[in-house]
Amino acid sequence: MLETFIATEENYDAYLRPAIYDSLKAVLAYYKLDSAANIYYNGRNEIAKLVGSNRTDSPTADHYTDGIFRNKIFIVPEVDRSEFWNNRRESVEAPVWRDQNKLPLMLTPAFESKKIQVQVVCAHNTYADADNMQKKINRLRENQVVDFNFSPITHMPVNNSIMEFIETIHGMLQRNEPTTPEFSEWFYSCALAPFHIVSNVAGNHKIMVVPLKSPNIGIQFTDPFIAKVAKGQTYGRFEVQFSYTFYLNDFIGWELEYPLNVYQEEIPPQFIPAPQSEHVSETLYRSAPEILNGRALDTAGTAHQTPFYLKAPRHDPWACPKTWWVQPIIQARLVVDDVPEQVLCNVFDIPGFQWEDSVKAYFLRRHEVACKHHETPFFIQVYENDQKVDEEFLSMDELGNVTLKRVVNMKWTYRIIINLDWAIRDYSEGFWNDLAKNPEGWQHLVKIFEWFDFGTIPEPKIQYIHLIKQGIDKGFGGWKKPFNIYEMGLGLIVYNDQNRRL
Repeated sequence: MLETFIATEENYDAYLRPAIYDSLKAVLAYYKLDSAANIYYNGRNEIAKLVGSNRTDSPTADHYTDGIFRNKIFIVPEVDRSEFWNNRRESVEAPVWRDQNKLPLMLTPAFESKKIQVQVVCAHNTYADADNMQKKINRLRENQVVDFNFSPITHMPVNNSIMEFIETIHGMLQRNEPTTPEFSEWFYSCALAPFHIVSNVAGNHKIMVVPLKSPNIGIQFTDPFIAKVAKGQTYGRFEVQFSYTFYLNDFIGWELEYPLNVYQEEIPPQFIPAPQSEHVSETLYRSAPEILNGRALDTAGTAHQTPFYLKAPRHDPWACPKTWWVQPIIQARLVVDDVPEQVLCNVFDIPGFQWEDSVKAYFLRRHEVACKHHETPFFIQVYENDQKVDEEFLSMDELGNVTLKRVVNMKWTYRIIINLDWAIRDYSEGFWNDLAKNPEGWQHLVKIFEWFDFGTIPEPKIQYIHLIKQGIDKGFGGWKKPFNIYEMGLGLIVYNDQNRRL
């Protein structure tokens, strides 16, 4: 499954502006100011359009035919990131669209908390009107018991690129499952919220949107005051100013979860994120003693988990569940057929990995137990999605071909993993018996546990397995005590650090 964040192409006119305008309408209605003749919404403009801005404007351009200067209200909003905003590493909102066919395809809105301060400037042509308005506002505010609130209705636009991608996925579904309905029926059957198409008044620039109502948004007011007006005004003008603040979750984009492949077909490459360079670069183990000491405390280490092993393809983000003492060496995604039994792949044909001849020979010689944990230090696992296939359904022949002896689910993704088992205390009797008959196998233990001094084990080593198990202690070795005196234990830490290179 892939995850990505897609920033919205437009959120001001469809989301922020309607919310601010709804707050304005609620405030004006509460203060009985909704009957004003002219309301100017100064959105992203620095100032409202002034009289005389156009060459054709006359000195009485702001008068009506009766020659009276009408009262005006100017609205100036300021939008800032809220101090209560919290970073979210994962999607926590409810999805608005999810495929019902069990594909990992889901669309979830993403928000960012914003603090919105709206300044309201009411212009009057007499001081008495301005004074009366100030008194009325103060009186109404004094009678408030709780914060004033409103419930804005906004729209979250769905990017056209997202709709194109979902349509591409639908086409892949139809190719693999002909019974899939047509796009519109399939799309709306997966909707978990209302979807609408909106456009401008001319019917152009159509876009899919999801309406959203935010209930009971509280509003905090400041005290109103009568501002002094510059004396150069042609007409009498007295201003009453007040402001209010509210907090709103601002829609900023979409969190999209989608599959890397639909059935056994990979999605087009333009929709696959490129792997980060840090995930395919070699790990640098040279560091200060304090850092090495801290790394030794983490017994899991980086060698037990992605991305410190080969992936084929590299852009596959899936990682097998972590298992103690087991380190993946190779992970490869498979393409399967809808048959009762099939050869998945040849482990020696996986691109990007060069097998050592002695390891390859050992692997082939013990091919009958290659899929059994603890029977060999190198063993094979197969996963369908996140579920491990039982080893009784897997086998490898003398050529390295891995066979799956059961039916598959074509909707699932299958991967093969070749692991290294560090749990030497759990190695089976069959392994040690084979080692007694084939002494050349000791070279593999020496390479796996290169930090352990096998020269301290008496000959024949096969009779002193208990000393080997005791000394290696499942791969990490014994801890030096007292552990916090790291200057006296650097040799041990270096050994552990080398061990993690496997």
